[in-house]
Amino acid sequence: FHQAIYEHCPNAELIEDLRQTSEKLEVTHRIAFQQIPYRGWESIREHQLLIKLIESQASFAEIEAAARQHKLGTIEAFRQQRERLELDALASAREV
Repeated sequence: FHQAIYEHCPNAELIEDLRQTSEKLEVTHRIAFQQIPYRGWESIREHQLLIKLIESQASFAEIEAAARQHKLGTIEAFRQQRERLELDALASAREV
């Protein structure tokens, strides 16, 4: 999905930066889909929304806001997962 979007960008340096960042985040994405499986489906729906916005030639601000919300949704899912793990660890420590 992301690569298909990048192909339409005329800025070669930006595309290279995005490619390098994507490679660094690949492990994070794999972990996310393993530890937070529901996030994958939410991410697909967010991608579908982005495609509709692009196809309908929505404003840059609207597309950017949806893309930002997509990223923030992933960050929030990680934060919630970390909190759950920390609470589980505290509960386990109390049982010992």
